[in-house]
Amino acid sequence: MVRADREELASIHRECVRKFMQVYSELVAAKECYNAGLRLLGFLSSIAAYTSRALGLNDDEKILRELVRKLYAEKGETLKRVSDVEGLVGLTLLSRNLDCKELKWAEKKLKEIVERRRDFITPQLAEARILLGEKSAILYDNTCAAVCINLQDKTVPACTDTEGLNAREREVVELCLRLKRILSA
Repeated sequence: MVRADREELASIHRECVRKFMQVYSELVAAKECYNAGLRLLGFLSSIAAYTSRALGLNDDEKILRELVRKLYAEKGETLKRVSDVEGLVGLTLLSRNLDCKELKWAEKKLKEIVERRRDFITPQLAEARILLGEKSAILYDNTCAAVCINLQDKTVPACTDTEGLNAREREVVELCLRLKRILSA
């Protein structure tokens, strides 16, 4: 990896970890905004897992995993009642990216919901279907966050129109886009 790319990767990693901690403490722990908060944490975990491994910062990944496990230990029953696609997408990403086996149930629940709602395409359902392995221009066109789900998949288009996203979502998608540019180089 070129030195400039490594420095940019380290910058992305630091910003990602900072945002992860901020979303965790402000949205999830303090306000209990589980659906939106878990979704953002899931997207951030995609970045953090990749950058931690690439930079050899395995302790950062371990710290994030322990935070998620602590949340599950304290709020497990509440998390198991999450039935919104947005929250389940986040839990599934956290399970996969941070190897949180305690959250494996979320992916099964997400699959069941997606199967029942096959006739609909909303941004959240598009994200869920992409996460579950579907590849489709129609799905990619319905969400800017596809890049955060499949960072290393070169077929996923880099959506640059983040106008419809709130400020936190926009920051996370922009981080994903920065990482995607490095991975594409």
